[in-house]
Parts: sequence; structure tokens; C-alpha cells
Amino acid sequence: MGKETTFYELAPIVDACWGRAFELTKEDRTSYAVNLGDEAQGMAPACDCVGFLRWGHRGPCRHRGTVLDYTDFLRRTVHGPRADA
Repeated sequence: MGKETTFYELAPIVDACWGRAFELTKEDRTSYAVNLGDEAQGMAPACDCVGFLRWGHRGPCRHRGTVLDYTDFLRRTVHGPRADA
């Protein structure tokens, strides 16, 4: 069997303490706050989902991965592909 698809509403969190942050909200109104971090300030990315809170040091959770994919898609759509890609 294939994986189930989950749909999220994505909204920026404008008053984030650091980095770019977004809230992902599922149809059942469950939401997750995802912060992409700020390498220049030494601030690590974060998500408040159970998977990231338990295993976050091992790699991005699916929520952070979704936001990264979406922001990369927007960057490519608006600015075109990167020269080094």
C-alpha cells in the first residue's frame, strides 16, 4: 500500500524569535511550528512535533522537510534555478 497524503495549510510566523518560521496546520486543526533556523546567528532549526523533539538531532522531520521543499520551490519559481544547481 502507498503512503497516505496529508494536506497542510502553511502560514508564516512573523514574530519568530529567530530565522524564518512557519505554522503547518492539518485538516483536523493539528498544527506544528517549524523554524528553519539562522546559520549566521548559530540558531538551529526546530519543529515542535514529537518526532523532532525526540529525534531532531538525527535529521529534519517531515514538517521541516516540507517547508524546505516549499520555500525552495518558491525560490526557483520566483528567481529561477541557482547557477550552482
